[in-house]
Amino acid sequence: DNAAITVTVKNLSIEQFNSIAKVRNNATLEFENFNADKIWSTLFCNSRGLLSADAGASISIKNSQFINTVN
Repeated sequence: DNAAITVTVKNLSIEQFNSIAKVRNNATLEFENFNADKIWSTLFCNSRGLLSADAGASISIKNSQFINTVN
């Protein structure tokens, strides 16, 4: 059980990734002031989505932007 796990990402910019994150069962992921540019999570590059979450997981996004991104 990952209920006690919270990961907070603040003030981070990334560019040209295939995927951003996968959140496991019952864990929490928080983005604040996060910027993602040119994220290409497409079928032939990566089998996962841009962001994915298992059962009971939580994702919070505040003051963030995703630009030039394909899921």
